[in-house]
Amino acid sequence: HTVFDLSEAKAILKKARRIAVGDCPCRFEHHNCDAPIDVCLSLDEQADTSISHGGNNREVTLDEALAILKRSHEAGLVHMAYVAKGEERPKILCSCCGCCCNTLSPMIEKGTFDLILTSKQIAENDHDKCTVCGICVDRCIFRARRLIDGELAYDAKKCMGCGVCVSTCPTGAISMVPRRAKK
Repeated sequence: HTVFDLSEAKAILKKARRIAVGDCPCRFEHHNCDAPIDVCLSLDEQADTSISHGGNNREVTLDEALAILKRSHEAGLVHMAYVAKGEERPKILCSCCGCCCNTLSPMIEKGTFDLILTSKQIAENDHDKCTVCGICVDRCIFRARRLIDGELAYDAKKCMGCGVCVSTCPTGAISMVPRRAKK
């Protein structure tokens, strides 16, 4: 499982020849939050299959898919994809929450997500710009950010590079940088 920030997810969509959208089965089943449901994107052959099976799956244009992605990001959802061995690109791009997702929820609860998920990027803080407003703490479903005695505590090992903290930081104190290889 790979976590992508918004720019990486957009790049994946731009390479797809066909895109379909359908309801997130996890949020549809669990209803633990009010995040958007119609956000699961299928690409290429998977889109062909999703559309042919009917239901609420429908083809969307690239612009529509990018708007769905932006809406998901603004809702604080994490863009995740499952890339099969031997495949270059994912065929399904999910926008997951930490309370409904059948994959992500148990990993967050047990603290094992960093053993299973991968990402190419990680958040980096500029402490001089940070006003310790706490918005990033509320947005981080991986619990990499906490407020302790009025100070921001950031555990980079828990950051999965989703970037939902970056877009809502009012001072621009957070940016995405390439993840360094683990030693």
